[in-house]
Amino acid sequence: FIEESINEADNAYGRWFIVIVSFTFICGSFGTFVVSERQSKAKHIQTVAGVKPASYWLSTWLWDVANYQFPLWITVILMFAFNVGTFTTTDRGILGGVLSLLVLFGPSAASYSYCVSFMFTSPSICNLFIIISSFIIGFGGSFAVFILRMLGNDPSDPNQKLVDAANITEWVLRFIPAFCLSKGLFNVLYIDAFRWMEGEYITVW
Repeated sequence: FIEESINEADNAYGRWFIVIVSFTFICGSFGTFVVSERQSKAKHIQTVAGVKPASYWLSTWLWDVANYQFPLWITVILMFAFNVGTFTTTDRGILGGVLSLLVLFGPSAASYSYCVSFMFTSPSICNLFIIISSFIIGFGGSFAVFILRMLGNDPSDPNQKLVDAANITEWVLRFIPAFCLSKGLFNVLYIDAFRWMEGEYITVW
């Protein structure tokens, strides 16, 4: 049963990769607008006109979160339309976990992009940096943590130092939304492999 589940996860790997790549572009788009307004002095004009900083950032954040709903729910609809059972099954709370990850990614990615945007004066460079860094950290970080934990939990040669390294890496990278989304979906893909490593029944939660 576990082998069949892992084979099914391998087949869904390409879909996981596409979701990660496409959502990093969404993450990059959040920072572009903020840098563009700062560069064109539009933000400064609004401040002079009496717009409070809290109102500016809150309205920008709400607008980005509202716009995020379109790609979010289109992605969910496509998952059901193309019967991506690995992400849409209700077994072990998978559907609820996947929806929670996707829904919360938008607000967190917008907040993260705003913080990163202060490092840049060019909208295009900011966009490129967020996209590339989010992809590398999300994709590479998920694999690094998985491999470290798998090697550390090897029954024939357990190594607690590798498990500790995986835990530290995981906690540090959790500040980056792309990593949280990538690792969460990766864990859904290979939930049976994690069950084998943990030696007990687990859910996505």
